Amino acid sequence: SKNGRDWYRSPDATSTWSSESQLVELDNGKLRLFYRNGNGSICYVDATGNADTGYTWGNTQSTGISNQSNCMISAMKYSKAINGKEAILVSCPTSSGGRFDGKIHVFTLDGTDANAMSLVNSYAINTGYATNFYAYSCMTELQSGDVALLYEDGWIAYSGVAQGPGVASMTYKTYPIETLVGANATVGGIWFAES
Repeated sequence: SKNGRDWYRSPDATSTWSSESQLVELDNGKLRLFYRNGNGSICYVDATGNADTGYTWGNTQSTGISNQSNCMISAMKYSKAINGKEAILVSCPTSSGGRFDGKIHVFTLDGTDANAMSLVNSYAINTGYATNFYAYSCMTELQSGDVALLYEDGWIAYSGVAQGPGVASMTYKTYPIETLVGANATVGGIWFAES
């Protein structure tokens, strides 16, 4: 409020533990909060309202898509429609055994007031290391429309076993959006078919 001069803590967004949250603003003005949680799946909660009157949190929603709950997830809204719909990309480790097997999930919103999400594709990140360690990622959309991904691919002491190339090493990669959406999808009205 007041152009960022004053900050006020909102009521808790979830009834269970949550941390390391990421907000995405939807086209309808709602704020969608993705967060680290203990549910074993990618979860979110929407806030309605505005900066002047305050926000009200809705109910927690689960996508049903498995993730490693003991790690931060990254979320971003993509600027172009995918399959004619508003799209959100979510990056996280997906192994139930720890911070391994990173994926970028591409979701579209159904356009209703609830804006339920449907999975378009899950793209597996190949870290290039035998353990496929993957943690603490962040994404952004580049001017070209490609998606830039920065993630932690090594941690010397994770579960007492050396992972990747060393202590908290980071990797930066870029991906064309057509790679992430997979075959038989449209991005901004352009069709990508199987080759």
